[in-house]
Amino acid sequence: MRRLSSISSSFILSFLGLTLFTEAAIAQGRDSYVEQCLERDEAIVINACTTLIESGVESDRNLAVSHFHRGRAHFRNEDFDLAIQDFDQAIGFRPGFLNAFFQRGDVYLATEQYGLALQDYDEVLRLDPTDAIAFKYRGDVYLAQGNSERAIQDYDEALRLDPDDEVEAADARARAASMQ
Repeated sequence: MRRLSSISSSFILSFLGLTLFTEAAIAQGRDSYVEQCLERDEAIVINACTTLIESGVESDRNLAVSHFHRGRAHFRNEDFDLAIQDFDQAIGFRPGFLNAFFQRGDVYLATEQYGLALQDYDEVLRLDPTDAIAFKYRGDVYLAQGNSERAIQDYDEALRLDPDDEVEAADARARAASMQ
């Protein structure tokens, strides 16, 4: 009986040691994927973020961030539909994810879906009414739609909020003013 107890104890200790080692290896692998998800190389980002998304162990917050970074990689690859899908997922996991709204607005602007771009930039400004860049980009949407008056209002607000950005916002404002 004593021998059986000794064997059982050894087995349990070995099993616990293996379990801890495996969990440490998994955590180390996960950390590597998290780092890769933040890379600039689109293929690496897409692969790493996909691995994290499909792991089945990430929190909603981490899933939102992984979808966000993968969406940005898809956007840089000009895979606009996949980018939108990922930004939609990111927002689904974190409804107030300002950067996901902003990036999805950028995709809609790039694909000339101006109404949807306006909705996303409006949401960014609802979440952060002091975001000068969102005013500038929303101004770009209004300008693309031929609404130079609204574009000028947004460019003026962008300049008011961030006077250091006078080159880009001021140039855009001048283009809008020349259209009136």
